[in-house]
Amino acid sequence: MDRRVVLWIVAGCTVLCLGVGLLVLFLGSSFVKWATQTPEDVEVRVTVPGVVSLDDEYLLVVEITNLAEEEQTLDSIDIDRTYLDGVIVGNTEPAYADFSDFSDDYHSFEFRSRIPAGRTLEVVFYLTAIQTGDMSGEISVCINSFVNCTHRIVRTIVEE
Repeated sequence: MDRRVVLWIVAGCTVLCLGVGLLVLFLGSSFVKWATQTPEDVEVRVTVPGVVSLDDEYLLVVEITNLAEEEQTLDSIDIDRTYLDGVIVGNTEPAYADFSDFSDDYHSFEFRSRIPAGRTLEVVFYLTAIQTGDMSGEISVCINSFVNCTHRIVRTIVEE
């Protein structure tokens, strides 16, 4: 083969490889940005007691305020298993629409509840402490999709 043809083939392959590499890099960074979104125009407040006694019933309250000018939707509230390992979830108000274990780390309570513009939705989890210890973990409140979440850390110490 002519030396010039070989150089053109090598140059073409190099350009093609660089182009594919840049495309993969761009798509990968776009996916990471999409998967790590945080909700805009919402304010989230989570309240739990700092200390409870074994077998006590207590409340975990999540308040979501919609600061946007249009309606938004509470997609789900995902609670870290390290917090839930020491408690039983009796029920929620409003009632969750579906429940899933989407990973080994979280329980996902799907609500699909509408939050009108300028309004606050309060979600109450009725919990019972069944194990002593320091229960702590992350709560993710997902707005409009399962990837658009804001995160809070909760901690409750369960004593004898």
